[in-house]
Amino acid sequence: QITNPVAYDQLRLYYDGSNYTKMGTHSGGNFAIVPSGGTASITGILNVSTTLNVPTLSTTSGALTIAPNSASDTCISGRLKITKTTPQLLLEYNGSISSTIETDSAGALCLSSTGNVIYTVAEIQAWNRISARLATEQLRLSYSLSVYSSFTVDSSGYLNILPTGTYVNLQKALKLSYDANKSATMTVDSVGDL
Repeated sequence: QITNPVAYDQLRLYYDGSNYTKMGTHSGGNFAIVPSGGTASITGILNVSTTLNVPTLSTTSGALTIAPNSASDTCISGRLKITKTTPQLLLEYNGSISSTIETDSAGALCLSSTGNVIYTVAEIQAWNRISARLATEQLRLSYSLSVYSSFTVDSSGYLNILPTGTYVNLQKALKLSYDANKSATMTVDSVGDL
């Protein structure tokens, strides 16, 4: 038994006179490890067993795994910084379906997925443009899983709109332009005439 009224400083492990780690208990019963270098490294698996709903931390080949209690969420208070080349964040479902979120060397935010929610890589560029690059469906606006409209730009630059319904509803007027000086407008009047 080691008794010392100084919080978190009942035991010190020294490398030399200025490099050491303090360990101890506060008056409230909390235990802390305080290294003088500022970083505590744990080799192996860290299991936390308590009556509280806390996650279990483990590492395999340098990868950190956070396994939350099934009845609780894993919350991070503050900023989460991931420093890595692509991809920085991998969201995986059942080992075969995944999505990645990453920032590339140009600073663009890129989203990609093997599933059916995100269909392409989207780049948010410096001028706030969203660019979806894929040969097939690039954008889907959904009312439900089975009711939606697909938007695709083909290799000729044509915009194709394909709804699961029977028509595309354009309210107000439709303006067709050849250039800034040549255009035609189609409208429907109050009695339904074009």
